[in-house]
Amino acid sequence: MTPVGSHRPFFSSSTLVPLVSVVLLLVVGIVVADDYGMSWDEERNYLVGADALQAYTSPGQYLDYLDAGDPLAHHGPSYFMLWAVTSKVWEEVVPWWTRADARHFTNFLMYGVSVVGVYALSVRLVERRYAWMTAVLFATQPLLFGHAFINQKDTPFMAFFVLSVVVGLAVVDRLGRSLIEGEQAGGSWRGLSEAWRRVRGVRKWLGVVTLGMMVLVVVDVLFTERLLWGLRWLAVRGAGGDVGQVGQMVVDLDEDAVRTAVEHAVLGVTWAYWAGRGLIVVGAVAIGALVLWWMIPAEMGRWWRRHGREIGWVVL
Repeated sequence: MTPVGSHRPFFSSSTLVPLVSVVLLLVVGIVVADDYGMSWDEERNYLVGADALQAYTSPGQYLDYLDAGDPLAHHGPSYFMLWAVTSKVWEEVVPWWTRADARHFTNFLMYGVSVVGVYALSVRLVERRYAWMTAVLFATQPLLFGHAFINQKDTPFMAFFVLSVVVGLAVVDRLGRSLIEGEQAGGSWRGLSEAWRRVRGVRKWLGVVTLGMMVLVVVDVLFTERLLWGLRWLAVRGAGGDVGQVGQMVVDLDEDAVRTAVEHAVLGVTWAYWAGRGLIVVGAVAIGALVLWWMIPAEMGRWWRRHGREIGWVVL
């Protein structure tokens, strides 16, 4: 048995049997996807996903989406959005399938992700022939196999959970090994700190101020949302409203209130803020990285060449 945490490559000539097994699993899924009926909450979850797609593309659908009630309160919409899109695609590709059959096949694809994840975890612990046998045993469990089609909540949850563990272990392996090699090669973190101490004058102060502002933006977007309140204030002023209306509109925003120009403006900036929240954080981090590159270009270049690929794994 191979020790835990070993770094046996995932793909090699011996992966042919597991890959063939996955292909066979997909073929079985295509054949039997139309043999299942709908679960009691399937249609409601599908509509939540479709409404969420409309909410992200049009602020006019925002309030309708929030009226989804119980399905939205207990389950995030991200998979339901993917589910709504892919089911329409499969329905076009396989014309004898109904929309429900197409949805069931999307669920089954998520189950396939779980099977691959189980294989990736097993191959860290045992030889390949035992790893693919473990994956096949997992894939053919009757209870799991049946739910793979009709359970649009637990099946994708299981898939993304297993995938998160696989990627997390890969991050630990790669980043840990990279940092050790970097320290042995002269100290990547030590090199950055020494280069930072060598920066002097206006360049350092401009860099510190900019980095501090980017940190404040990230903290605000993730925790305090003062930026959102500032955008609402600007929206109210731009629409000719009273600034004191901001708090009232946030507390009491209904379909009748949205008809006024001021409340339309507030709804618009609120929708844009939440739709672009992740982009704001990514942009702030990117600006911070560029500032560091401007201040200590040589050392940042060396650090990126050593750890850039591992940072990609962290993002994934």
